[in-house]
Amino acid sequence: MKKGKIIGVAGLAALAGSGYAAYKTMTKVKVLKATYDQVIAFNGSEKKYETFEGDSYAAVFAGVEIDLSEAEMVGDSASLRIYAEFAGVEITVPKDWNVKVDGIADKAGVSNQVDYRPDDTTSKRLTIDYNIKFAGLEIKRVDEEDTIEVEIEDEPSFGDPEIKESDAPAES
Repeated sequence: MKKGKIIGVAGLAALAGSGYAAYKTMTKVKVLKATYDQVIAFNGSEKKYETFEGDSYAAVFAGVEIDLSEAEMVGDSASLRIYAEFAGVEITVPKDWNVKVDGIADKAGVSNQVDYRPDDTTSKRLTIDYNIKFAGLEIKRVDEEDTIEVEIEDEPSFGDPEIKESDAPAES
């Protein structure tokens, strides 16, 4: 009898603990919504820009893809602020933009594949500021050589009228 009560109390404690963790996470999301333009929690998001004048993203337990590869920057410079916690963020930038990346990575990984050219005053300038915790951030340029257009033909299924019974595999 005592063992059953202990298991019941342990179950209630675990339930209360997970409820408290959910409460803390949702409270954090509310705070982030007051600070960032886009807040993604427990979800995935893909955003492809045609024009870009600046934005800010917060991702909590989420995945975010930000595609600026074909975007026209409004003005000479813009900024992108990123906050990520237990999340992954991928940013693709055009080849002709000058990208400055700076931020804080706390127990997180940053893969910055763009070179900042401080002497370049003619290119559009994007500043990426990040604050990431237990997260991953990848910043890369679009590369025409990496872009491969593949045409996929639909394979006929066995319900397709083009397939005859004689074409179907023999049953063993």
